[in-house]
Amino acid sequence: MIQKVIKYKYEGNTYDSFSQLKQAYPYISFPAGAGDDVLLALGIEKVETYPPLERCKELLINAAKMHRNTAEVAPVEYKGNTYDFDTDSRDRLDVALKSFSVQSDGATINWGMADNTTATINAADIMGVFVTSAVRSNMLHEQYRVTREKIERAQSIEDLNKISLGETIE
Repeated sequence: MIQKVIKYKYEGNTYDSFSQLKQAYPYISFPAGAGDDVLLALGIEKVETYPPLERCKELLINAAKMHRNTAEVAPVEYKGNTYDFDTDSRDRLDVALKSFSVQSDGATINWGMADNTTATINAADIMGVFVTSAVRSNMLHEQYRVTREKIERAQSIEDLNKISLGETIE
């Protein structure tokens, strides 16, 4: 959801922040933490507005990317176990998978799960985690593309505020 920004108008000028207003008038002692009624009595108008539409689109696209990127490193559920899947965890899974390639076919390892339990896993389990992650990643990137298209087509801030970053595609 796009948030409004607060600007201050005083003597015909608009300031992006209260501190900017205070800097413009260093010889006036404006009360800190003054409420809207006190500001109005001093002739300061507090105006809440949205940033320009293109800036709002840019902010929402960045939020959608962050949502996608965060979801991509969330733990992965596979065969009743929940695997951590941040960068370090993926690297460790990759090393374990490579170590299985030089061991016998029935090789297993005890692996610490995201919930701090331990499970005995094998190479097929690790491959299953990677495949599950790849499917999830593809779905997240498709969601992002659909969301980005909606953002780019939006004609108003109200249209942007109707867009959910986490909606699934049908």
